[in-house]
Amino acid sequence: MAHKLRLFLTLFALWLLLSGHYNALMLGFGGISVAFVCWLTLRMDSVDKQHFVLPLTPAIPVYLARLSKRIVLSNIDVILRIMGLRPLTPRLVELSLPFSDPLNKVIYANAITLTPGSASITMSDNKLLVHTLSDDSARDLLLGDMLSIMPFQSTEQSLSLNKGEG
Repeated sequence: MAHKLRLFLTLFALWLLLSGHYNALMLGFGGISVAFVCWLTLRMDSVDKQHFVLPLTPAIPVYLARLSKRIVLSNIDVILRIMGLRPLTPRLVELSLPFSDPLNKVIYANAITLTPGSASITMSDNKLLVHTLSDDSARDLLLGDMLSIMPFQSTEQSLSLNKGEG
């Protein structure tokens, strides 16, 4: 029951934040729509006992700020490469994943993919294959640049670099 109430309150708080309407009629509509979404979610059994909980720690906003900075800098780098001011040197980089937790692996792979100029291609139990547009991006990944901004601890990373096609 506590989980259902927490789901309702979280969704209603999100609705309040996004809607910006606080009169009685709109609050009623918001409450009804959130209750309907909760009912659908519980009826579909998509809320089960197995779920990942990402703790809201001070590390999360710091991580998001650092990731945003990397995304902006990578956008600038990709623009310069598209304009021909920097060379395109595609590479495939194989990274050893220093995490045992699947959530940490997914967060790491998604952070790499969100950064323009790199894309996570394949993930196995302990390896991640990444395509980069440049030697610089590949070198940064190999040196653990993206790993250094992660909001969780990891073990040592062993890495290798392969030449890409094209």
